[in-house]
Amino acid sequence: MNLTPVIRFLTARKTSVFYLALILQLALYQWLFWPDYSEPHTQRFIFVGIALSLIWILVLALVGSSATRAKVGKSILIGGLVAGALFRVVVVSGAGEQTYLSDDVYRYVWDGRMVAHGVNPFSIAPDDAWDFPETAALVDEDIHPKINHPSLPTIYPPVSQYLFFLASSISDTTIYGFRVVSLLFDVLTLLALFALLRVNKLPDWYVLIYWLAPLALLEFSLSSHHDVLLLPFLTVALIYQKRKAAVATALFLTLATLTKFIVALAVPALFLSFVGRERLKFALTVVIASAVIYAPFWFLLSPPELFGSLFDYLSGWQYNGSVYTLLERGLSLATENSASIARAVVAGALVLTLGFMTFRIEDKVKAAFACLLAYAALTTTLFPWYLVIFFPFIVLYRSSAVMSLLALVWLSYWGLIGYQATGFWYDNWWLRTLEYVPFYVLLVAGIKYDLLAKREEHRFAL
Repeated sequence: MNLTPVIRFLTARKTSVFYLALILQLALYQWLFWPDYSEPHTQRFIFVGIALSLIWILVLALVGSSATRAKVGKSILIGGLVAGALFRVVVVSGAGEQTYLSDDVYRYVWDGRMVAHGVNPFSIAPDDAWDFPETAALVDEDIHPKINHPSLPTIYPPVSQYLFFLASSISDTTIYGFRVVSLLFDVLTLLALFALLRVNKLPDWYVLIYWLAPLALLEFSLSSHHDVLLLPFLTVALIYQKRKAAVATALFLTLATLTKFIVALAVPALFLSFVGRERLKFALTVVIASAVIYAPFWFLLSPPELFGSLFDYLSGWQYNGSVYTLLERGLSLATENSASIARAVVAGALVLTLGFMTFRIEDKVKAAFACLLAYAALTTTLFPWYLVIFFPFIVLYRSSAVMSLLALVWLSYWGLIGYQATGFWYDNWWLRTLEYVPFYVLLVAGIKYDLLAKREEHRFAL
C-alpha cells in the first residue's frame, strides 16, 4: 500500500490535523473519568494511554515532517501549550483525591510530615510509628493507613524530602499539597526546556514533546509521582553543561541525583565533558553539595540515618524488567538462585556498558542519554514513570526507540488489574513482548543515528 499521497495530504494540512488531534486527545482524557472516577478503570486507562501516546507521536512526526530551522507557526506552539494546560486541568479535576494507579503519594505526605516534626524518615518505618513518641502523634486515619510498604522506611533521597516538606507546609492531611508542588515543577520543567532548546539553537515547538506527552501528564497530574521534581534540576544542568559552567552543572546535577538516584548514572559522562581544573571544580561541587544536602538527616533530624530502605530496593525489587526477567526465568529452570545470579549478571553488564558509553561516545550529553538507555534495558525494575527522565534528552536527540517505549509502557499496568482484584501481580508474557520488542528493534536499527552520530539540528526526526 502506497501511503505517500495520504502523508502529503496530511502534511499539507498539518495545522488543521494538529488541532483535530488535540481535540481528540481532550476527548480521550475526559473519557478516563467518565462518568466518574469512583472505580479504577484500569483497562480503560491502559488503552487510552496507548491511544493518546500514538496520537502524540503521529502529531510530532507530522508537524516535524516539513519543519526546518525556520519556526513552525506560532499558532501550533501556542495551541499546543494551551492544550497541554487544558489536559492537566481535566486530569487533576477528574482525579480529585483518587489514586487508583499508584499510592506512592501517601508516602510523600507522610515523609513531609515527619520532616516537619523533626523526625528522620530514613530511620523509622510507618509500621513502627507507634513505637516512638515523636511519631505516634503523627499517625492519622487519612494518610498513614494508605502508605505502601509500611514495614520499610523511606527510599526517597534528601532533596525529595525537602520538597515533601514544602508540600506538607501546604497540606499534610491531603495529597493536594504535593499536587500543588508537582504542578509547580511541571511548569518549571516546561520553562527549563524552553531555555535548553534556546541554548542548543533548536525550535521552540520541540517543547511540546514534553508538554503534550501522555506519560508525563498522567504520571504527574493523575498519579502524582515525584519524578517530576528531578526534571527542572536535570534540564538546568544540561543548560549549564552547554555553557561550559562546571560548578553550576555539578550543583544542579547533584540536586537532580539527590531527588532520584537514577540520575547518578549520567554524572560520569557529564563530568568528562569538562577538562582540566573544571573537572576538579565539578567533583568538589558534587562532594560539597551532597554533604550539605545530607547533613540535616544526620545532625538535625533524629534518629540519624541517610539511606533508609535503598539497599532493600536494590537487592530485592523487580518489576517490568526485560533482559533481567528473561535471564532470571531462564536460569530458574536450572537453579533456585536464579534471581541472585541474574541480578549479578545484569549489574556487571550495566557497569561495563556504562563505562563503554561514557568513554566511547564523543558527545557527553548523548553519552549520558545512552547510559540511561542502558539502565532501562538492564534494570530489574522499570515502572512507567521512571521513563520521564528521558524527556530532557529526547528534545535534543529524538529517538524512535524511546518514543515507542513511552507509548507502550502502559501495558506494564496490566498486572495492576489482577492486583486490584486479588492482591497478586500477574505477569503477562505476550504483553511484555509487545512492550519491549519495538523498543529493541528500533534501538538496534537506529543506534548509529541515535547514539553515535552527531545531531542534525535542522531537522526533526523520529
